[in-house]
Amino acid sequence: MGTSSLNRIAAVSTYLIGPANVRLYGAPFNWSLAPLQVAGDEINAPGLMKHLAQAALEADLLPYSYIWAPNPSAFNAKVVDATDKTFPEVVGNDYIHIRRGVDADGVVVPHGHSGMIASADCPTIVVTNKSVGVIMAHAGRDSLIDRVALQEIREPRHHFSVVDAIAERIPPNVRGQTEVFITCGIGADHFAHPVGGTNESGESVVNLHNVTLRDYLIGLGKDCLYGDPDQVKISLPHVIQAQFHRHGITDVSWDSIDTYGDREEIGRYHRYPWHSSRRGRNPGEKQYRNLVLVTHH
Repeated sequence: MGTSSLNRIAAVSTYLIGPANVRLYGAPFNWSLAPLQVAGDEINAPGLMKHLAQAALEADLLPYSYIWAPNPSAFNAKVVDATDKTFPEVVGNDYIHIRRGVDADGVVVPHGHSGMIASADCPTIVVTNKSVGVIMAHAGRDSLIDRVALQEIREPRHHFSVVDAIAERIPPNVRGQTEVFITCGIGADHFAHPVGGTNESGESVVNLHNVTLRDYLIGLGKDCLYGDPDQVKISLPHVIQAQFHRHGITDVSWDSIDTYGDREEIGRYHRYPWHSSRRGRNPGEKQYRNLVLVTHH
């Protein structure tokens, strides 16, 4: 865990990936950005704004820098440029300026500015390349796999995976100079999608959607599934790695965080350093989010 004045309200970790400074903020504070959608919303979330301003200060952001914060809840596999037109809303005060107003999984982070994504269990991808700069993207299961298209329910979306959207922005001749880092996601052992189960009458049933998902992942790479294939325990970092490999990008690494399973022992008690939607015991807990802040220095 990193040294931060925010350690008293959150687990904090930091990484340096090329020109990208990556800072993670976890439990117990709720970092959900849902209250901050349009200009003026900052008035109703003073605690969140205070802690975001402190995080920006610790990331060495200049007073007039922006934090570009796409809304990834649509899982649409889109990566957008950081422009005023793309992000029409500015939520902020004298200390912090957050650009909002776009549904996308990822953003190209301009030099001297930051990108920010709040999630719980879905990992974040950080990509650095001298020609392209820094890209950050939310990488939930449905951002990486167009499950509806796999099941032939509708036509495929423009990019099957957010990885494809990222790779499209990197010229093929410099893809070998790309570094990919994956952070703050759920462990495969806690991310099962069983093929078999029972219905309300206790009869055995087969989940055909998960059969399709299993078969895609087996074809993508043997490490994408953990343990029994019929449990369909998805290793999201291995999925991301395999998808990048298909684009000729091979320098892919990740941290050891398991947002569901990690816990810290404190005497006779324990606490979870990261929020997890899957581990949440009620609808309120399931809405709590961790924060990934990426600064392009």
